[in-house]
Amino acid sequence: VLEAYDDKYEFEIIFTNNRSEDDSLNVILRLRENDPRVHVLTLSRNFGYQSSVQAGLSCATGDGVIVIDVDCEDPPEMLPQFFEKWEEGYDIVYGERVDRHEPWIIKKARNMFYRWLRRIGDSDIILYMAEFALITKDVRDAIINNKNTFPFFRAEIGYVGFSRYGITYRREPRIKG
Repeated sequence: VLEAYDDKYEFEIIFTNNRSEDDSLNVILRLRENDPRVHVLTLSRNFGYQSSVQAGLSCATGDGVIVIDVDCEDPPEMLPQFFEKWEEGYDIVYGERVDRHEPWIIKKARNMFYRWLRRIGDSDIILYMAEFALITKDVRDAIINNKNTFPFFRAEIGYVGFSRYGITYRREPRIKG
């Protein structure tokens, strides 16, 4: 997907290795051997998903930053739509989940949890937002400069403001992880 935009943008690909116990690090290192754009940040222990995202954001240097999970739940084929909206001037372009492969009770509980969290939280939490997003450098800077000790990407996006646009999609099941 990125190759189609190589003439338009320069990419760096940062993997945050949250001390995965599978072969993830070796796979990333093999990718890095063939592509100098690939970088890996290995954390000292498993700090959890949100802290891993925060660490990756802290190392990114581009004008735009894409957050995407590597477990194949988020389709990279949507990135051209993200680029289009970014070029139109949106600071945040994100995947808005309309469905995901989960039992109905989990979907219901997740929906209730985020609605409850939104009601009691200090800032907006974007419902149905996945961490799958493209954000500008200014948004990234606002998030990492917030120095939140309990980072939660969706809440940080709501907190910092900026113009945003959601693109609906159906989240696929994890391949692994």
